[in-house]
Amino acid sequence: MASFTPGIPAATHAPSADQPLMLDNYTALQQAQDLNHVALSDITDRGKHKYLQMPAQPGPPNTGNLEGALCTLSQGGFAVLAWRNQNNAPAVVTLTNRPPVNATNGYTSLPNNLLLQWGTTGTSSTSLTVSFNVAFAVAPYNIQVTRQRPAATPGTTFSFWINNASIGTTSFEIINEDGHSWEYQWTAIGVAL
Repeated sequence: MASFTPGIPAATHAPSADQPLMLDNYTALQQAQDLNHVALSDITDRGKHKYLQMPAQPGPPNTGNLEGALCTLSQGGFAVLAWRNQNNAPAVVTLTNRPPVNATNGYTSLPNNLLLQWGTTGTSSTSLTVSFNVAFAVAPYNIQVTRQRPAATPGTTFSFWINNASIGTTSFEIINEDGHSWEYQWTAIGVAL
């Protein structure tokens, strides 16, 4: 791409002296325009976007009265489309999500920056720590656990629960005190990073 030189033509230069730089500037502007816009030669659609590219920002932009901001934010290593309302509203609405992982242990993002995760543990006859597939921004709002075991050997006691003190952004603990070997299926919902 051509380089752009600000301040051209210079007030103290004859236009002919700055002509090569003016041509470079025109070429740079034309290349930027053509990158994702309809060509200026297209009388019907010129000025319209073919698509919109926005580099991920570390945080939402500032907004004033009666204005909003559409931007791409970097969240958890992914670029997500977000909207910020007027007057630097603290709530930034995430409009897109990170790519889902559709597997036995997976996750997907929901509107408003909610993250839904699920998984299956290995078999354990004692308590075990379950690691989330990706970290939540804060401890999840809700975790549900179901255990599974072959119908031929269901066991006679069913004493298991989630240790509330263990719930964090990256893991939680299932307490198993009945001595049977179980495999657990779990889901968790909370705020994405």
